[in-house]
Amino acid sequence: EFQNTQCLFIAEVKVLMGVQKENRLSESDMGESSLSEVFQKTMNYCNQFGKYQNHEAVKEMRKIFPVNEFKQFEVAQLVNLSCETAEEAKALIPSLSRIQDDRLQELLEEMHSLKVYS
Repeated sequence: EFQNTQCLFIAEVKVLMGVQKENRLSESDMGESSLSEVFQKTMNYCNQFGKYQNHEAVKEMRKIFPVNEFKQFEVAQLVNLSCETAEEAKALIPSLSRIQDDRLQELLEEMHSLKVYS
């Protein structure tokens, strides 16, 4: 049922919620109190765990992992977990065992180079 569903990075959720927050605040005179508790808690979570701050870096992240090599959930997990090594990535995401270590490491390093600029 969810095979073709796009998985979001925490940083992407943060961007989307930021836009939603701005819209709600501009439509309400109540300020932050107009935001639900769940919305605020989710936003706090995204702020804490969304590793990439720059919107452009988040968009570039999607381009690093070829769609013919990686499943959506694998890409989302790699970015959200911010794995440092191929070994770590494969331990946390067992389905990546089909990817050569050298190839995966190269992509992880490219991903982390974007983090530096974000």
